[in-house]
Amino acid sequence: MVVPTAPLQADDGGLVMTSVLADTRAVIWYLLDQTKLSSVTLQALSAAERNHRLFVSAITLVEIRLEVEAGRLPQSVWEGLREAVAHSRRLTVLPVDASVADALAQMAPTNQPDMPGRIIAATAVAHELRVVSETRAELPPQA
Repeated sequence: MVVPTAPLQADDGGLVMTSVLADTRAVIWYLLDQTKLSSVTLQALSAAERNHRLFVSAITLVEIRLEVEAGRLPQSVWEGLREAVAHSRRLTVLPVDASVADALAQMAPTNQPDMPGRIIAATAVAHELRVVSETRAELPPQA
């Protein structure tokens, strides 16, 4: 989704968005191992967090909880996420509500075929945010 937000000047002179919605993999790596993130993704997430404008969809919490229960993610990822959410100035969870459901109608299912991905994209549209994604990074192995 490309929904403009006000840019922020990055340390290297590039632009970083001030308000972002992190997708599930980006959140996992941001909390677990930031070296797995591209420099652009890391700058965007860090800047958003510093400005208290880092958001995740509620579906991201569900996805991570299910991955932990299935043994595909370590419990530490869930604990890190819950701590980040508890300190609401660090990470804000956006609900899956009627505005998100309405935003689904603006997207073709072929652009984002999986349900959690569509919900994350629709959350970004409903809240006028950009999605920060790290699709090249694989899930960490279960420890």
